[in-house]
Amino acid sequence: TPRPAGKIWAIDGFCNATALCGPWESGSCCSSYGWCGKSELHCGPGCQSGDCLTAPASASAQDAASTFATTVVAASQDAAAATQEASIMTAAPTVEATTEAAAEPTTITMDMAQKFDFPAEAPLRPSRKLRFADVAVTATAKEFAGIYRGKQQHAPDVDAVLHRASSAGVAKVMLTGMSPSDVSFNLDVARRRPPGTTFVTIGIHPYHAAEPWADAAAASSGLYFDRLAATIREVQTGSPGVLAAFGELGLDYDRLDVCGRDEQLRTFRAQLDVVAREAFDLPLFLHCRAAFADFVDVLTPYSPGCRAGGWCTRSSGAGRRWRLQLETDAPWGEVLPTTNAVVARYLANVPPPEVQSKKRDKFEMGKMVKGRNESCCIDRVAYVVAGLKGIGVDEVAEAAWRNSVEMFRLERDVEEAAA
Repeated sequence: TPRPAGKIWAIDGFCNATALCGPWESGSCCSSYGWCGKSELHCGPGCQSGDCLTAPASASAQDAASTFATTVVAASQDAAAATQEASIMTAAPTVEATTEAAAEPTTITMDMAQKFDFPAEAPLRPSRKLRFADVAVTATAKEFAGIYRGKQQHAPDVDAVLHRASSAGVAKVMLTGMSPSDVSFNLDVARRRPPGTTFVTIGIHPYHAAEPWADAAAASSGLYFDRLAATIREVQTGSPGVLAAFGELGLDYDRLDVCGRDEQLRTFRAQLDVVAREAFDLPLFLHCRAAFADFVDVLTPYSPGCRAGGWCTRSSGAGRRWRLQLETDAPWGEVLPTTNAVVARYLANVPPPEVQSKKRDKFEMGKMVKGRNESCCIDRVAYVVAGLKGIGVDEVAEAAWRNSVEMFRLERDVEEAAA
């Protein structure tokens, strides 16, 4: 049957992937990149029942697909993904919505790039050193502890990773919280760094959404979320200016094997209840993958309760605006010329890393680890974004810097944060 326009449908086998119906054509089906699955098959007109066509879609359908693919471009992925996630920010309300790529990557061929009219020119290398804010680094990832597939292969080196990032122009880094158990570690890392450079988020990632309900007594009494709120208050008081956002919270239906849909929804709502009740003066760091319809349904009722200076900070009153920010989601999401032909084209002029990389079995402290993404490589993300948009890398870097610093207030001084 025809699918309503503008809805996400996570139906296994439908268009070979999670399918986006519309806005290209009412009832048509398109994957998140504007075509069906991993092959060069286009959606509609005529795929009212979900059929993928070998002929190109209508011009309007292709234009919309191209716009979507060109807009959704900033970095990140989980360990199973091999394509970049999109970090899209809204200014009113102030939230970060992170839409990751599907766990099964879509290969973008050069022929496909031509059909979607990606710019042909590789971005030029800027004449000046760029500055970046990497808004998503998972410092608690096992890879930064030197653990791969359950085996310790080298010494922990997260401090060296952040030092390399700083040397590469990454002046601000946000360490994303996956669960409350991350708080102590992330704070310790942030406190070891120069003041005003390293920040943390606190929240419950969809992968950890079952944790609040593991203890029946704590779940029934709301004690888990009371403790979460208390932790946030303690950090705001004890480490003013270090806590940048509430999150990472949201939904991820691509990884229902990690945590089920019902638990994700329950924990997402419970965290929003905490934010509404406590009126935290924090933006939200949101996660959405293959779950857009439910994501909007859950989030919408909380929007009227947003207050300026609360979790809807910097509401302009001028309507919703898209604001791009950059992230690496290190240690995952490495951007390489081998990713696909489009990425290879846009990385043609990217400078090589300043630090040599070694295989993890030949690890040297101070060197990068082959196959592990790092914040110091965020310029690759900027090059791809610049290439897709047909603008300069310096323009992308500066706009993303401004958006991140303004949204997360990364340049507040300690006195202002404590006020």
